[in-house]
Amino acid sequence: MPVQDEVYTIPEEDVLASLKLEAESRKALRARVRPDRTPSPTLRPRESGGASAFSASTLSLFICGGGQLYNQQGKLGVLMLLTQIFAAAANWAIIQLWPSLVEMAGLFGVTEWRLVQGIAAADFLVIVLMAANVYQAYRQAEGESGGYAGNDNPLLAGLASLVVPGWGQLANAQPGKAVVFFFSLLSGVYVAVLMKLSPFMRVLESVDATGALTSKVETAAVAILGAALVMWILAVYDAFLVAGHRRRMA
Repeated sequence: MPVQDEVYTIPEEDVLASLKLEAESRKALRARVRPDRTPSPTLRPRESGGASAFSASTLSLFICGGGQLYNQQGKLGVLMLLTQIFAAAANWAIIQLWPSLVEMAGLFGVTEWRLVQGIAAADFLVIVLMAANVYQAYRQAEGESGGYAGNDNPLLAGLASLVVPGWGQLANAQPGKAVVFFFSLLSGVYVAVLMKLSPFMRVLESVDATGALTSKVETAAVAILGAALVMWILAVYDAFLVAGHRRRMA
C-alpha cells in the first residue's frame, strides 16, 4: 500500500517567536554582551557619542585625573589628581626648606647630590604619569562611547597644538601622537625647571671638580630644550596637515 508523507504545521506564534529571538541575539552580539544580560552602565554609549574621547583626554591634558573623573573612574581620577597636587606642593616645599632637608638627609648618610638625583627621578616619573593619564582617558572614553571620527578643521587643530603640543592631535583622533608631543613639552619644562629653579646645577658643580660632567649636562639640556621647541612646531604643522587631509577626504 502507498506510503503517505506526514505533514507538520508550524504555528505562526512559533515563527514570530523564533524571529524575535534571532533579532535579539543579533542585537546582543553587536553590543558584545550575552543575550540574557543587559549592558552595564560603562558599556552604554554617552549621548555625546565618540567625541567624549576628545573631551576626556582634553580634561586630563590640563588637569591630571580630570579625564578619569569624566569617565566615571572616580578612584583613579582622584588618585592621579592628588599625585599631581602632592608633587607640586612637595617641590615647592623642597625649594623653600632645602638647607634643612639636606641636613636631615645627612643624618641618614645621604649626600646632597644623591638627594638631588632622587628628587629629579621622582619628578620625571610624575611627568610620565601626566602623559600616560591623557592616553588612558582617551582610550577609556573611546572604549565606552565608540570610535571618535576626529576633527576636520585645520585652523582649529593647528591652534590647539599651538596652545599645547598634542592637543590638536587629540582633536584629530591621534592619541599616540598627542602623547609624544605632550611629553616633549613636559620634558622641556622639566629640564628648564631643573636647570634654573632647582639646586641641581649648583650641587653638580660642587661634586664635579673638572667641570667635564657639568659641560655635558648643559649641552644635553640645551639639546632637550631645542628638541622640545622643534616638536612644538611639528605638532602645529602635523595637526594642521592631518585635519586638512581629513577635510579633503570627506
